[in-house]
Amino acid sequence: MANFNYNQLNVVGRDKDSVVWYRNVLTKELTNLKDKVSPESAAFKKVVQVANEVWSGDDKDLFIKNLTASATEFAGSIDLVKMNIVRYFGQDLSDFDQLQKATTNISSKKY
Repeated sequence: MANFNYNQLNVVGRDKDSVVWYRNVLTKELTNLKDKVSPESAAFKKVVQVANEVWSGDDKDLFIKNLTASATEFAGSIDLVKMNIVRYFGQDLSDFDQLQKATTNISSKKY
């Protein structure tokens, strides 16, 4: 599957498969971001390694401590956004299905 194009969110019609696809692509993008910025990531560990190699003292330790706290908080925020996306798309799909059922019921009534 190709990279996600955020302009694809500007669609007029939709169906369950499309909504699930949007949800999956967005959450995958967020997972990729988290994998790059979390304290467990290779990039983060490299920053800490370089800091340890070229820096010494309490200010280095404080830098690493603050950087770790910030990365942990950011990774947690990414998890929260992912959870909200899953919840939003699920609720949106449910609401849309209910609207379609109500519209079908109204349009099929004989007067």
